[in-house]
Amino acid sequence: MTVDSGLDGFAKSYVQNIPFVKQNRKTIANVVGLLANVLVLLVGLPISGTAQVVLAISIQGVFAVSAWLVPNAITPQQASELDEYVGRHRKQG
Repeated sequence: MTVDSGLDGFAKSYVQNIPFVKQNRKTIANVVGLLANVLVLLVGLPISGTAQVVLAISIQGVFAVSAWLVPNAITPQQASELDEYVGRHRKQG
């Protein structure tokens, strides 16, 4: 006996409706950090070497921590596995 609660394929449809920016926010945060470091390198060449290195390490640290704090988004593969798992346990129960 199976109960159809209307949630079949819910995770997969949820992932398909996630905006690109939200799905890839960790990658975007890291790319912005990389671009900030490149900008410091190009603009900061007249600055003394030690100050430039400290600034670059500080920028990289800020973006590394921000990327660490951003939660992961559910991937299409995880959504498929979740829907399969839920469907399999509904059939058993």
